[in-house]
Amino acid sequence: MKITILDGAVENPGDLSWEALAALGDLTVYDYTAPEEILPRIGDAPIILTNKTPITRQTMDECPNLRYIGVLATGFNVIDIAAAKEKGIVVANVPSYGTQAVAQFVMAQLLEICHRIGHHNDAVQQGRWTACRDFSFWDYPLMELAGKTFGIVGYGRIGQATAELARAFGMNVIYYSRHGSGEGYVPLDELYARSDIVSLHCPQTPENVGMIDKTALAKMKDGVILVNNAGGQLVAEQDLADALNSGRRPLRVFVTEQLLKREDCQRLLAASPENYLITEQLAHKLSDTQTPQGVFCVFPILDNCAQLDTIKKNRIVILSSLQDPGNIGTIIRTAEAFGVDVILMSADCPDLYAPKTLRATMGGVFRLPVVVVEDLRGEILSLRDQGVQVYAAALHRDSVPITALNFHQPSAVVIGNEGNGLTEEIIAACTKPMVIPMAGRAESLNAAVAATVAIWEMCKGQ
Repeated sequence: MKITILDGAVENPGDLSWEALAALGDLTVYDYTAPEEILPRIGDAPIILTNKTPITRQTMDECPNLRYIGVLATGFNVIDIAAAKEKGIVVANVPSYGTQAVAQFVMAQLLEICHRIGHHNDAVQQGRWTACRDFSFWDYPLMELAGKTFGIVGYGRIGQATAELARAFGMNVIYYSRHGSGEGYVPLDELYARSDIVSLHCPQTPENVGMIDKTALAKMKDGVILVNNAGGQLVAEQDLADALNSGRRPLRVFVTEQLLKREDCQRLLAASPENYLITEQLAHKLSDTQTPQGVFCVFPILDNCAQLDTIKKNRIVILSSLQDPGNIGTIIRTAEAFGVDVILMSADCPDLYAPKTLRATMGGVFRLPVVVVEDLRGEILSLRDQGVQVYAAALHRDSVPITALNFHQPSAVVIGNEGNGLTEEIIAACTKPMVIPMAGRAESLNAAVAATVAIWEMCKGQ
């Protein structure tokens, strides 16, 4: 009896033995099998084993001796099950294969997202921890899993094992399955809406291919973590890519007919749960510009203050009493472009969501945390207590050239009022004042320009 393994290296890279199978018949093991090699390698073998190599209806038609297909995995979507059933070919999988290993891997992925262990290991190897002024060193906010809602789609062996680990981390577990009921079960739409983490553990079938599409993603929270250790085709890749690249999703979109057919506008409409067609006349009334673009969006205003403690603070821009909304918007746009972590604004700066500010940010306000603080001096002192070097952009007797500063440690730059600069109180709260060296005879730079130079110096080595 011939037994053929089509892709043995996938299952057994060398640490397992095929001897038990060899004792049952004439065993042939191939490490990998290309599509054009499938038929000649199966030949007249009645028994084949596969892991990733697909077995189609056509293959079964051309291999009439085939009686058994063993899938060396839990998922069996590589087999045309309907064709096998018609032909009386037994298909078997390994339902308990890797249950604990997969559940463990889910948590490994989550911990990497929460702590960026790989990145921080590289940073330590580069000497960045030893260069830090204090013992605590991190490049990203460290996320706690305790208290998060963990949503599991598919509640078989692996889903249940993952749930057990999630509960051990202090997470609230909810789940959905086709035959679900009891404690923790919720409808799928509710799971999407409530979950901080969505973990997929359902088998890939023709019915659920592409189940994580733009519609499903639109139901999820902003910032949701999606973990897929099931079938790759469960996720509509283009829809996921669009969601990742879109920034924040609008609540509503108002668009003129002229803009309606543009490809970029279509993507925006697809991301919004509510869309409205408006006239050109209404567009002119809604806009404060002479030539409105024809599209208007409503976005939620986020409480960035709530997440200030969790935002990494390696590169910070602080704005003190600025007056021009255009300058603020330009600074936000520049900071987001170069990778600043957060912007702090004193409460007497212009409204962050004023039309002029928003236009100048070019969407940066929705991608970069901007926090308005009542006590700017107190916040500066707090940052210094956390090991952040705070540099005041000011022409002062103690000012040092910005080019002489060490920005390879957590740093902040403070930009002051366009007319009067920074107050003595704010300068005194900072680590030290700095100036931008200039070869010309100009006395100063525009606030947005000065901030751009400072941001470049702060971020260029990161």
